[in-house]
Amino acid sequence: MESRGHRRPGRWPAGRPLRQRRRGCIQRTDTGDDGGFAFDPRSTPWDAVQVAYFMSCAVWNYLTAPFVFTYPDVEAKEIDPWQEAGDTWRRLAVTFPPLNANHNPDQIFYYDEKYMQRRLDYSPQVTGRPPIAHYTHDPKTFDGFVFPARHLVYCHDQHGIADQSLALITLDLDDITATGP
Repeated sequence: MESRGHRRPGRWPAGRPLRQRRRGCIQRTDTGDDGGFAFDPRSTPWDAVQVAYFMSCAVWNYLTAPFVFTYPDVEAKEIDPWQEAGDTWRRLAVTFPPLNANHNPDQIFYYDEKYMQRRLDYSPQVTGRPPIAHYTHDPKTFDGFVFPARHLVYCHDQHGIADQSLALITLDLDDITATGP
């Protein structure tokens, strides 16, 4: 797992996040299942463990939608369509159960006429719940599955209009390997 400014691997044995030095010595462990976010995330910098936890949960969720919608206790229902830039996208309101590590339980997924995910709205609890509009672009096929390879994350206003003048997070996926159980 790499992120700008944090280049240490993170692993989660038995639900305990940890950070290791290059020689494998444990530097820090957390016992909670929230990645150790017991502080005010708006005023306290994240350490490498928190970045790894956030990114791991985020990327797992980004890559498993819509398949994760079939998991037990995940609720999904179609809601009113959305108009944006001359396109009409179908929307799916999804509620995740507490045991699904996610940004927040209630999210909205947007799909175009080809059933490709175009946007995802959520309000991450660990960052103070800002309203996020997460756009997906550049679908690519990896191991027979199509994944959006480019992700751009923006804030949106109370009407759902995204401020696309500044991407808060940019995620580019160059290679994905899909394996079975």
